[in-house]
Amino acid sequence: LFLFDAMALIYRAHFAFAKTPRISSKGINTSAVFGFANTILEVINKEKPDYLGVAFDTPAPTFRHVEYTPYKAQRQEQPEDITIAIPYVKRLVEAMDIPLLILDGYEADDVIGTIATAAERDGWEVHIVSGDLDMLQLVTKKVHLMHTAKGGADAIVEYDPERVFARYGLTPEQMVDFKSLKGDSSDNIPGVPGVGEKTASKLIATFGSLEQLYARLDEVEPARIREALAANRDAAFAGQGLMTIDRDAPLALPATGGEIGVYDRDAALALFRDLEFRALAQRLPPLA
Repeated sequence: LFLFDAMALIYRAHFAFAKTPRISSKGINTSAVFGFANTILEVINKEKPDYLGVAFDTPAPTFRHVEYTPYKAQRQEQPEDITIAIPYVKRLVEAMDIPLLILDGYEADDVIGTIATAAERDGWEVHIVSGDLDMLQLVTKKVHLMHTAKGGADAIVEYDPERVFARYGLTPEQMVDFKSLKGDSSDNIPGVPGVGEKTASKLIATFGSLEQLYARLDEVEPARIREALAANRDAAFAGQGLMTIDRDAPLALPATGGEIGVYDRDAALALFRDLEFRALAQRLPPLA
């Protein structure tokens, strides 16, 4: 089962083409749709998945916005070209009969976390395709993150537990506590001032968890880090709650759709003609 984080992929693709955007003869910036479609087709043709699902965020506030008003408040308004691209991406997903996984009040991360956890429990091997490293907390032996490092399928880095440890010196289960300490500027989560990636990684590797770190705070050296941790305890634990992906959202993978080769090929071809994706059209999977 391959689960795609739509908005993360759309944003990555849009900015990957920022210097040389793809503009159609109608004047539409098709960069984001092209990048998303390229990633989907690259995964289908190279990885040969059994089933697909695509998760979207919704405009509705999530439980994180309710708990923490500044959550993502610093983000700039969505670029108009991305707003224009989103309906095209949804048309492509629908034409390919891939389930659209959307739930008001929850982010795509929560939707993917819930589906991935349930699928793993049922014996599936799951691959999450996203440009968002927050998903590392979901990684297990049977759930891998395929991180689109540079915005497209050509630069995918696949994370299993061993690769997470090789990069961070931590287990996937420790990634939330690690990020709670160092903060996340993209989500407007401050973390602990003065604690960067290396220090956060060392602290969590040494003490095991955020709870154990604060239970043994008097062992932390140097003093300036110990004092910063003491002064920002509430912020650290608030970050832990905000960055934990909900794996128990009230939804399930639809019973139909998502099979490779079972889709409205004519609708997909019409969309690609409309967007002038001639080369991509030739890579659409054959009908089963």
